[in-house]
Amino acid sequence: MILTRKEFASALRAQLAQGYDPVRIARWAYELHLSARSFDEGVESDILQLIAMDMGDEYEIGEQELQRIASRET
Repeated sequence: MILTRKEFASALRAQLAQGYDPVRIARWAYELHLSARSFDEGVESDILQLIAMDMGDEYEIGEQELQRIASRET
């Protein structure tokens, strides 16, 4: 599966609609990373940042920043 920026943004918005939970979102991002074969430019970097949120508070991305990432479709 090739993960486009638009698909990633839409999927992240769906995750945020379930509530802000950095650990849940990090685990979701990990599963998403495993299932994708390739990524639009910049998408893999965003996903890796989300995965890192599970490593500790210092890697956590705030809800507003996640909303900003989810609003980028290009």
